[in-house]
Amino acid sequence: MSWNSSETINRVLITGSTGFVGRSLLQNLNHAAPGVRVVISSRDANRMSINNSVRKRIEVESKTVLDDPKINSRYSHIIHLASRNAETFSSPGLSNSDPMQITWAKNIVRYANESSEKIRLIFASSGAVYGKTLAPIRVLYDEAQILNANSILTPYGRNKRALEQIFSDARESISVVNARLFTFYGPQLPLDKNFIIGNLMKAVVEKRSIKLKSSGTTTRSFMHQNDLAEALWKLAFSNYEGPVNVGEEKGITILELAEFFSHKFGLQFSLNPESVEETTYLPSTTRLKKAINFKPRVNFDEGVSEWYANIQR
Repeated sequence: MSWNSSETINRVLITGSTGFVGRSLLQNLNHAAPGVRVVISSRDANRMSINNSVRKRIEVESKTVLDDPKINSRYSHIIHLASRNAETFSSPGLSNSDPMQITWAKNIVRYANESSEKIRLIFASSGAVYGKTLAPIRVLYDEAQILNANSILTPYGRNKRALEQIFSDARESISVVNARLFTFYGPQLPLDKNFIIGNLMKAVVEKRSIKLKSSGTTTRSFMHQNDLAEALWKLAFSNYEGPVNVGEEKGITILELAEFFSHKFGLQFSLNPESVEETTYLPSTTRLKKAINFKPRVNFDEGVSEWYANIQR
């Protein structure tokens, strides 16, 4: 099956479409082929407003394959985003895997096994499958290395690994891309969650001083949501299979990031180091570049400016 063929009926189910990644995909439908139809659940549709420019390309179903693997609905592609955030795994009973997410994954596999054609699946995994490396060591995580000696693996990372394995084991009925997502920013990022870049933008919006409670050596990299969406749409309609990192290679320390926001928006900045664990979390994107000839378009400074302007509208 050719995922780029104009003869293919491209009907794409997006699970978890109300989240940061899902909203970004819907806003960037222009990166999908013109004939693509997107399917979302009525549950999701009721929780968000859909831009009129893309509404005509969206179908809403009361149930999806996550609810019923025997559903009488045909999908050529599934972009599986539905998940729980990392904070969920601090709850008792969810130390290693989430039974609900395991059930969803198995339902997708059951659906694919009954399908007359091979299903194309993009699974939103996470760079958390590699663990995090203690700063100041800088390691670019490569898809071939699942865990190195310096890494710290979280319950969230172990759960993503388990889900990747379920899909990889179903290769006969699913053409799978385990897209290991790293760190992102943009208008769809919630400011009330524990994301460092979201916390900094929240301080800007509320005109508060920026107070960094660490030495700031923790290192991350940030890709704009539009680049993330373009990469996922291109992966969906490519012939690439296997794990692939999606993110930016170039790292920035939290200290450098805080100073950037302070200078850009004219906020006071103070450093009040406490004893916290400093980590590095950076992807190698060599495989992504080769798979879809991908290069991020959005300059970080311009992307932050556009994000702030969007909030002010």
